Formats: sequence, structure tokens, C-alpha cells
Amino acid sequence: MMFSRTVKCHYSFMHENLLDMNHQFLHRGILGKIQPKLLGYETSPDSVQASYLFTHVGGKRNRGANLLAAEGIGGSKSPDVITIRTGYPYQTLRLVPEDAELPAFSLWVAYVPEDAEQRTNHVYGLLMIEKPPVPGALHLAWPFIRRFTERVFAEDRMAVEAEQRAWDEQGEDWNREVFPLILDVRDVLRRNGVPIRSGPALCGAASFCGAAATGRRLP
Repeated sequence: MMFSRTVKCHYSFMHENLLDMNHQFLHRGILGKIQPKLLGYETSPDSVQASYLFTHVGGKRNRGANLLAAEGIGGSKSPDVITIRTGYPYQTLRLVPEDAELPAFSLWVAYVPEDAEQRTNHVYGLLMIEKPPVPGALHLAWPFIRRFTERVFAEDRMAVEAEQRAWDEQGEDWNREVFPLILDVRDVLRRNGVPIRSGPALCGAASFCGAAATGRRLP
């Protein structure tokens, strides 16, 4: 499944949202109660990769989530390992069920700024799901799975757009980030980003202009 959406925030918020899986309580109405556990992460000059153990610990899931779980894809009673990697400008996510070797769920996504101030970005994504053993099952379930993914994305968009509005109203980032994983991904974005265009008018006042001129200040 391919998707294309506009989100009203700086693209770094998108990288942080996907990489930090501790926000899963936001999706509890869709996924039920998910307990993420950071297994570890690796950082290099041009990438950050983190792995989480996902365990469903209760709560009601919607139909799309139940269909995925029935196929052993995300949120089943057995835990899943989710690996997210940011390698500017892309992000990938792979979900591997317990005792499996190949991913059952894979996501590729890129965020492209739409304006010089970078208050808006366009999200391009490709979602791939392993075919279940029952012929035609995925085809029948696809409308519910699409609705499930749309609802998850809508909740994430609500959160990141609220973060951007808070930044604009405050004039800077008042949040003092302490999660090392997020601090590392900010460094990767600074180090590898390419400005939309050069010049002091765009980059002079922005400490994040190494990842392109922006109104967002990253410490």
C-alpha cells in the first residue's frame, strides 16, 4: 500500500515520532494496551536504529488491528520485535514476529519539506505486509487494514502538528529532551540535512539549518 499525505509540521517531528515508540498510549483506542520495551539502539554519523519489544497487555483493539494480529502481524499474544531506522532523509520500520526470521510488516517513508520555512512536509510511504497462508485472506482484509493504518496516522499527525503549533506559539522548543535516542537522531538530521537554498536570510537565525532552514530550534 502506498500513501501520500501533507502534515503541518517540520519533518524532524516525524522522524522523532516514529523512532520513539514510547508514545503508543496515544493509539490505545486502536491497538489496545501495548507495552514497548527498548531493546537497544545503534548510532552512526548518518543513521540511528532502535529495536523495541512490543507486547499486547490488554485493552480492546479495532477490527484492523485484530485482523493483523490474527495473521501474527503486530499485537498478537506473542511479542513482536520492531526495528526503526532513520537514515536521512528516509525512515524504515520492520516488524518481525517472535521466532520468525523475515518481517511480517515493513514500512518505508520519506518526508519532503513543502515550504521554505519548513512548517509543512509531505509524507510519502510504502507499506508491505506478508501474505497470509489462506489465499485471498489479505485481499478481503485490506479495507479494514487500510482504515486501521489511516487512523494510526491521523493520531500521529494530530500529535506532531500540536508540537509544531506549540513551538510557533512559544518561539522556541521549551521541551528539554532527555531521551538519548532522540538527541542522537537530531544530531543525525543536523549532520546530514541539505538546505533548501543557501543564504543568511534562511540559515542565519536557525540552529537546525544544517538539515535545511527551519523555524525549529533543536538543542
